[in-house]
Amino acid sequence: MRLRRTLALLTAAVMTAAMPQTGALTELLTSASQKKPASYTYQVIPLVSPFNRYFYVKTDNPDPLSFRFKDKSSVYGDECLLSLCMKNFDEPLLFSDVSYENKQTGRVNGGYIFSSSSIDGGALTLQERTEDIEWGDDEYADTKLTVYIPAVKDSVDYLIDKYATKGSFFENLEAIESGLYSEALYSGSYIRGEIYQAEEYWSAYISPYADQGLYIGSPYNRRDNKSLLASELFPLFVTSVGFPSTMAEAAFRLDDSVTMEWDDYFHYLINITYKGETRAFGGAGDGAGKAVTEDKIAYRYTFKNSEATTLERLRELQRIYREAEVEDDVPRENALTWKDIYDSLGTGKWVRDCYTYSYWYTTGEGKNLSGEEYDSVGDNIYWGGDVRWASDAWVDGRYINEYKGWVPGAKFEEHPDSPLIVRAVPFFEMSPYFDEFVKKVKDVKYYYNAEKDRWDADPFCFINTNWYSGDLYYENIEELVNEGTLPAYCLEHLILTREEVEAMGVDRNTDLFPKSGLIYDGTVAPGTPFNYTIGDVNCDGDVSVDDVLITQQKIAGWDVFIDKENADIDNDNDISVSDALFIQQIIAGWSIGK
Repeated sequence: MRLRRTLALLTAAVMTAAMPQTGALTELLTSASQKKPASYTYQVIPLVSPFNRYFYVKTDNPDPLSFRFKDKSSVYGDECLLSLCMKNFDEPLLFSDVSYENKQTGRVNGGYIFSSSSIDGGALTLQERTEDIEWGDDEYADTKLTVYIPAVKDSVDYLIDKYATKGSFFENLEAIESGLYSEALYSGSYIRGEIYQAEEYWSAYISPYADQGLYIGSPYNRRDNKSLLASELFPLFVTSVGFPSTMAEAAFRLDDSVTMEWDDYFHYLINITYKGETRAFGGAGDGAGKAVTEDKIAYRYTFKNSEATTLERLRELQRIYREAEVEDDVPRENALTWKDIYDSLGTGKWVRDCYTYSYWYTTGEGKNLSGEEYDSVGDNIYWGGDVRWASDAWVDGRYINEYKGWVPGAKFEEHPDSPLIVRAVPFFEMSPYFDEFVKKVKDVKYYYNAEKDRWDADPFCFINTNWYSGDLYYENIEELVNEGTLPAYCLEHLILTREEVEAMGVDRNTDLFPKSGLIYDGTVAPGTPFNYTIGDVNCDGDVSVDDVLITQQKIAGWDVFIDKENADIDNDNDISVSDALFIQQIIAGWSIGK
């Protein structure tokens, strides 16, 4: 038997009947039927052929928890089950666009909606529930009844069978990638639930991906969002992570000798190596789903005609929902904007966001804030503009990694070629046509020049425009100075030698929290300054018993990170019991000098 791995990113999380059933639905059904499951009739129909996810089970059995089906010869594994779509242990999953005969049991016209992600069709054995076991799985026993269904497959096999018709391995993989591009959607739609305020404040935070920027987060959330069967049925939803994951699985099934590695920078790419050759694959589905209201439901499933549907019909329904006009009901009186953030940053500040400490800075005049154009609720991605962020760079003696987060303990020799952001440099700006020069003190970003073993100032630091994209480095400026186009002072501070950089103590603050900056983590009003003081060893803005505890853990040799400067209260260059005692005295209100 061919054992195939099932992609979690492609398949729905299915709550099967093989779970403890100990609630209202079980009690309701206990007296509903005294007959054995095998005494009823069953017909299993794939809802979207040839995919193995959702099925219409036509039956006169009134108890959908009394039975399930098992595929004992599936290529997808050993425990391949088909059972009622469940929301939790004792509640069927109900879809807003389905007409039900009985919502308590999930019964539709003459049957039920069952789900699986691992059967492959053919003979299915009917199993009956025999006993409930507390805190464990229900026991099921085989019956003598067998139901036959057409061959079905998962999404990856569908792509392989349809598109991998070429000659070589990479030709087939490229054909699959092209086919997935043509068929995939990014996400489905759903009926939005009641809005409520989960947090008091709006927030801003860095993207979890190196190749993306910043987000604005809404304090509002929704409860009781409802699924649409039209979206659940579509089997080819892939995000920018799901797409490369699908390609990785397809590559493995074509030849399990391949090796794979996620791209270092682009989160939507995976590098696949086959027989010594490496190529990148990835992308994302088209468009995006949308939260809609009940009145926007375009089609209701009644199951009067078995409701078998097609990919084309499902894709059309997704388009209808995506284009539906839905009133925005999110309160925005105190919404955070990129202009707010730009105005508060000045030339640059450390930021405590929802995940980490990062360094954000400004460029230009605040006119290019593309995040303003996004009107979705929270999670507004910001792709660039006049608010920038440090990434794989040294700032204030600390290293910020490619994911834009400060890395405590990083050493300069570990990242000797990373850019530098140097604060308050006597610098200049000039117009794109070199006819206007303004002296300024500003933060300057320097990029490592491997050929010269030095760091060159970023041209955007001294060009006063957002559209300039040419090459204007030290040699170009020097030439303009020599010909008299630029004044001589424009050559100052344009480069940093390795000796100058090493003398700066690039990693001097690697074990110290940023001591001042802005808070955008949603715990306080956006842009609230932080200024950590002695005793606040975990730098959460408060000197408390937590600081005593973590200091004691550090003394005991635990692998915990503390701010050594704030913890060394007696200034003896050692973290000891006396420092923990001093913190307790600070908490008690004593005046402690340092």
